[in-house]
Amino acid sequence: MRYTTQLLITSSIVMFIANVAMADPSDTPISNLPDNSVVTLSGTVDKVENEHLFMLRNDKGLIEVRVPADQPLVLKESENVTVTGTVEKPLWGLLGSNIEATSVQAQPSLPTAVSDAVTRATGITLDRAENVRIGKLPAQGMVQISGVVDKVSDPKNFVVKDTTGTVHVSIQSDENVVVAKGVEVTVTGYVNNGLLGKKIRATHVIMMSNAPADTGHMRARIN
Repeated sequence: MRYTTQLLITSSIVMFIANVAMADPSDTPISNLPDNSVVTLSGTVDKVENEHLFMLRNDKGLIEVRVPADQPLVLKESENVTVTGTVEKPLWGLLGSNIEATSVQAQPSLPTAVSDAVTRATGITLDRAENVRIGKLPAQGMVQISGVVDKVSDPKNFVVKDTTGTVHVSIQSDENVVVAKGVEVTVTGYVNNGLLGKKIRATHVIMMSNAPADTGHMRARIN
């Protein structure tokens, strides 16, 4: 009898630990998520601090999301994302909560998803952009280029290169797009042929990899 009682107590403890480790956040306010629990949260990007830190908001609250140093992200405010990671509450929650992310998946809006699907299937963008190499950019018009980020000046300005050349990309909106050197991107925008050469005024940026060796897809529309 004593052995049976101990077994039941031990089983209860194991089940409790398992439930805490894999907490279901669907009905739990974000502020009440258990420390060290593994959760998956969906919501919108409330604020982007940099390529490794952003705020996630849903109807259960607001929480800081930390992204690993080797997995920089391209995100924009109001973008839909799903985050999986471990909840941390420094100093017993006195400093608030954050999630150490192991996975961040962007969920494009329906128009963006349709546009990307058409482009993959036909090679034609719904923006009527011409897909060209950087070394053959026209003097004007809407174009789409693909290459690697060669230099980042600030969240609105970076340089893309391919095997034919380089071009400066300038974001033409109030949004900031966070990219890192070495990341593969596809840029859609208008060619501006100025005194210092050609540059692209971007309306759509898709990051094809989070790091040079990655194969994930993150995107940010800047319309």
